[in-house]
Amino acid sequence: MKQLLNVIVSIWFILLSGCTNDPNEKANELFVTASGYAQNMRSETESYSNALESYNNAQEHIERILSKYSASNLAVRLLSEEIQVSGFTLTEFRKLGNFLQLLAEAEQEPLSCALLVAKAIEDESSKALALVEIVSKYAEVGQFSQAHETAKTIEDESSKARALAEIASKYAEAGQNEKANQLLSQAHEAAKTIEDESSKARALAEIASKYAEVGQFSQALELAKTIEEESSKARALAEIASKYAEVGQFSQALETAKTIEEESSKARALAWIAGKYAEAGQFSQALELVKAIVGESSKAWALAEIASTYAEAGQDEKVNQLLSQAHETAKTIVGESSKARALAEIASTYAEAGQDEKANQLLSQARETAKTIEDEYWSALALAEIASKYAEVGQFSLAHETAKTIEDEYWRAWALAEIASKYAEAGQKEKTNQLLFQAHETAKTIEDELFKSWSLAEIAGKYAEAGHFSQSLETAKTIEEEFWKAWALAEIAGKYAEARQNLNQADVSALSGIVQKVYPIKSFWK
Repeated sequence: MKQLLNVIVSIWFILLSGCTNDPNEKANELFVTASGYAQNMRSETESYSNALESYNNAQEHIERILSKYSASNLAVRLLSEEIQVSGFTLTEFRKLGNFLQLLAEAEQEPLSCALLVAKAIEDESSKALALVEIVSKYAEVGQFSQAHETAKTIEDESSKARALAEIASKYAEAGQNEKANQLLSQAHEAAKTIEDESSKARALAEIASKYAEVGQFSQALELAKTIEEESSKARALAEIASKYAEVGQFSQALETAKTIEEESSKARALAWIAGKYAEAGQFSQALELVKAIVGESSKAWALAEIASTYAEAGQDEKVNQLLSQAHETAKTIVGESSKARALAEIASTYAEAGQDEKANQLLSQARETAKTIEDEYWSALALAEIASKYAEVGQFSLAHETAKTIEDEYWRAWALAEIASKYAEAGQKEKTNQLLFQAHETAKTIEDELFKSWSLAEIAGKYAEAGHFSQSLETAKTIEEEFWKAWALAEIAGKYAEARQNLNQADVSALSGIVQKVYPIKSFWK
């Protein structure tokens, strides 16, 4: 019995001695392992995602030292920052994790990448505009908390007001009217603090429009009345009148339109209301309202809109009568650019009505009119829009032929990308790819860096729209202007969300390349 007791006591002493090992030894072992992981992190040259993985392993070991072996000399020295983790104090090392997390997320998600690029923009006004686009896209894909948090970081009050109004609009679309009203109230408060009167007027006009968009007409009108700049007030009232018409409140729409003093805005509002009257089947009111429109462009547009509704109802005689009137009205438009645009719109309605020959005749007239525009830029813009219309009505060869005549590289690239988009809608993948390639090659030849970046951003968006996500990211990667790079990435993110598309390895590689252009990993640790 005594011998058995001695054995038990011996075992107890052995176990006790194991439990009372010096904590410094275990802490040191953990620190050596942590330092190895930290060194791997610092030597990483491929991606921030890999660096983050090494960091997390190192951080786990460091925190174990501090929690499990808090009495060790090493833990004390870490907390007092006498000792560093691969060149970082404990405070610096902990902060590093948040930054690496942001960089790694940007390598995995286009919208996070867009945000990273936007925050690196040096020009404050460009940064603010980029952030507004990103906020809008976050809200569009349902990430409202991220949208709101990003909006808070915008320093320019005008841009902040726009961003908050965008979030409100998306809340309303999601049926969250209370949230929409809260955000619009915040946007209004932000707009009040804008010092530049012109910027304030534009911001207030946009918020008034958003109030109308979410059905808060009394607030919209009340806000519009406070706008001092006449053009912004007119634009706000025209938007409110249009929104009234959209929901069938025609008397309120007309009363609002009558208060607009600027004739061009009033004409556009009345034309829109006339179109909505027709959609509601109230053709006599629509036609009567057209008579009150001052401005041949708006009148021609309204007649074409009413004709389009008659076409849907199968009333061919009325369609021909109204489009003939619209055509005659368009001929009297002063300004070749506006005339060409009006003719193209009427042609589009002829095509909708199945009258392809008349559509081609008017598009031909529009093209010839555009060629007479003396200003090269506006001539190119008009021809680009006509090329797009040709594609819209299915006349792809004429669309391509028109695009080839455009001398301005930006507008030629734009036209080719638009034609590609119409090919995509028609399910012609091979033609889509060909035209996008041509658009891309044309964009590369643009000498002005701003216009080149703008063009490449739009083409990147078209690639994503056509489902070519890897190509869209590779195109975005080549954009030099950071604003347009961020804009393109936000557009691509929206298309990924729509398609419920997951990134493949090539996509991740492209995003990693974009991130490392902003924060080169090889020089990150220097």
